[in-house]
Amino acid sequence: MEERPVTKVTTDFLEQQQLEQNLNGIYVAILATFYGYSSMFLDIFSSAGGILSSVDTGNTTAYFLTNLYDNGGVIDFSNAAVVEEDNDAYVLKKTFEDLSGTTPNVTNQIRSSSPAEIGYCKVKYYYSDETTEEVEQSQYGDTWTSKTYTNPYSAKGVDKIEVYLRTSSSGIDAEEKSTAFTITRVPTKKIVQMDMRTIAANPVACRIYCHYSLAGTSSLTYDISFDNGTTWVTDQSLNIKNTSVHDGTQMILRLNLNGEGTGNRATVSDYSMMLYY
Repeated sequence: MEERPVTKVTTDFLEQQQLEQNLNGIYVAILATFYGYSSMFLDIFSSAGGILSSVDTGNTTAYFLTNLYDNGGVIDFSNAAVVEEDNDAYVLKKTFEDLSGTTPNVTNQIRSSSPAEIGYCKVKYYYSDETTEEVEQSQYGDTWTSKTYTNPYSAKGVDKIEVYLRTSSSGIDAEEKSTAFTITRVPTKKIVQMDMRTIAANPVACRIYCHYSLAGTSSLTYDISFDNGTTWVTDQSLNIKNTSVHDGTQMILRLNLNGEGTGNRATVSDYSMMLYY
């Protein structure tokens, strides 16, 4: 059986191992069934840009979460680190950005480093309508105590959350840890777009594979252009050889995470694309 070359991947050893492991199911399926492709492009979303930096983050609208992109849902955010402050004026200690959803509250634990002083903590909510609100809690003594910072406008979209500390007596630490909250994003159609790649001219077909998950009525399709976005072939199905292509040498792939409304979440964690000539 003739071996088909795969586009050269330049990463360090660990990244290459992760790439091969995460795409193993895709790769095995390809080798077991299809041998007619001429070139392959692939990446995994272990970072927003992908291991091979193929994601066009400027044109991508999907939310990145650790090792995948999604179109919405309920996401847990946390920062367990212990932070401290001995200033008697509030100092910013933690920031959570690009939240783009709603949340009922933030929880954490606070204390003073002294049994006879008070630690103060303030959570500041930044809303999508460019307003802000602050919620303060305090704790006397050096016992870790759980606190809740109820969002005054829980139906509003929240873009950013900040956590501040101050102490009742300068030189005595206020301490905070175990910050946690959930963000709910109502699913809507989002895209993950790849950077333009220069390819051999005029492929006659393509095939796209992904690892993905779908809930409710969501779906995953793709758009592809071979002339740098002037012409698009849209809403194509995964895992089939697609002959709906056009001439060109500048390819852009766009993954569509289709799903509207609560419960219709779509996620994608990688892609593999073959071109035929």
